Amino acid sequence: MIASGSNLYATWTGQGLYSWNGSTWTRISSVPASMVASGSNLYATWTGDGLYKWNGTTWTRIASVPASMIASGSSLYATWTGQGLYSWNGSAWTRIASVPASVVASGSSLYATWTGQGLYSWNGSAWTRIASVPASVVASGSNLYATWTGQGLYSWNGTTWTRISSVPTNVVASGSNLYASWTGQGLYSWNGSAWTRISSVPASMVASGSSLYATWTGQGLYSWNGSTWTRVASVPTSMVASGSSLYATWTGQGLYSWNGSAWTRISSVPTNMVASGSSLYATWTGDGLYSWNGTTWTRIASVPASMVLGD
Repeated sequence: MIASGSNLYATWTGQGLYSWNGSTWTRISSVPASMVASGSNLYATWTGDGLYKWNGTTWTRIASVPASMIASGSSLYATWTGQGLYSWNGSAWTRIASVPASVVASGSSLYATWTGQGLYSWNGSAWTRIASVPASVVASGSNLYATWTGQGLYSWNGTTWTRISSVPTNVVASGSNLYASWTGQGLYSWNGSAWTRISSVPASMVASGSSLYATWTGQGLYSWNGSTWTRVASVPTSMVASGSSLYATWTGQGLYSWNGSAWTRISSVPTNMVASGSSLYATWTGDGLYSWNGTTWTRIASVPASMVLGD
């Protein structure tokens, strides 16, 4: 399951692809081979047929089936083997490059690498080489961070790279927030100009918006408010953060929501769950797919084979 916003699309084997408007399901097609959702846009492919865009009412065929595609905001990019990387403006495709080795999209920002050539940024009309090929890249909003083995972690401001540290063991970016850990040193936060050590290295961490949650084995789950850590629970089995919302499960206990000051048990442990913004959906094997409105669960369908969320 993939989450991005409040629109829900789900497939049921042998039945089709359905959209959920908050109160009813509408069958919009047969089961696609693949689909991606971003913002209010849904794109899907059918083997031997093509790539289609859903506008909320009708499907429009916009291309043959691509080798890969990535959607971010209102932007769609796709590759076709032996042909290249193309951008879709809503009415026509434009070839913008040969097929890259990797692509990262965040908001209106697009970055791509080509083996032996480098890392490039796309401004909507031209490519600019901004570095050699990095070992890893993290994009969040308009922020770009990259590492080069033996060199360090760098931030890109749209014009120049600035080395901000050695290569970290783990990095999490959310909006303008960046957190990184180094084995044997600790977990640090980056404020755009300096690092601050905020803890020892956690076992796991998730960031969403301005919220950071981390676990330490044998100690618990903690929340970070920008200045202090607060223990909010024992170590959960799983957790999902979205916006200001945090949901966590504990085996044999259930699924709980965190409001910033207290936990509320909202169900038994689900088989699967996705959260995006204020939306939470969960499935229970043999039971169904449910939506959570912050107060009650509503069964909206049987368990789907797959589902995606879009704004």
